[in-house]
Amino acid sequence: MFAIRRGTVYLHSKCDRQVHILQLNNVLHVSSNKNNLLALGHWEDKAGCKVIFDYGKVILSMKDGTVIAKGMKIRSKLYHITLTLISNPEANVVCMSINISSIPWETWH
Repeated sequence: MFAIRRGTVYLHSKCDRQVHILQLNNVLHVSSNKNNLLALGHWEDKAGCKVIFDYGKVILSMKDGTVIAKGMKIRSKLYHITLTLISNPEANVVCMSINISSIPWETWH
């Protein structure tokens, strides 16, 4: 598996009747990968946000406690969160920037 591009993506999340736009920077595009992976450790460490794992569920929230997304556990350490890729929005965005150039693939699992 090789990344063919790196860039910024915008994701749409609907949670608790609220719509959120997330901006993820330095995202690797791996065309042969049919699923998208988000390293939740980076959500906490780099963006200063919060990840809560509770009885087979995951909750992503901002520093102020605003819940951005929720997901369900589908197997050990793997959760399904519904986020939709969108074009560059003209709305407020939540930003997370990660430098992942030195992180090996095995670290993500």
